[in-house]
Amino acid sequence: MNKNIFERYSSGKKQPTIAFTSKRQNSDHTTSAKITRSSNLLLLKAPSLKGTPSLSSLNSYIKKTEEIIQEQIAANPRLEFVIIQTKDVRLKGYIEPLAKRLFDELASDNLWLKEIILLTTDDRRTRKLRNGHLKIAHQYLLVYKIKR
Repeated sequence: MNKNIFERYSSGKKQPTIAFTSKRQNSDHTTSAKITRSSNLLLLKAPSLKGTPSLSSLNSYIKKTEEIIQEQIAANPRLEFVIIQTKDVRLKGYIEPLAKRLFDELASDNLWLKEIILLTTDDRRTRKLRNGHLKIAHQYLLVYKIKR
């Protein structure tokens, strides 16, 4: 991820990161999170979205994201910004716009969407078809300002 994003929003050198990991349990994905640091910026990454997720794992990811953000807002009075790294995925051949779903779910009085940053790759292999569909080669950074 681009260093200037952290320089723009973080007041210090510490970047708090919560990385979601996927664990198989009864043929379904469960999501867990690990908090690594704390400051005025909270970064949520979802590497578990690399594969082909199920609808239940996506719903779990969205719910857990919302829970973690609200917990961190309550626990850290210095927290000013939340950045969520996410991407669109395919479910049964159809696009699932996770950034839009997250935006809809996170609508609240204390979170205001400040920016949507689109990350793309310069990989020429992204043009190849996968199962009749183009590979999804972009990600989003949803930048939220916390209003207290």
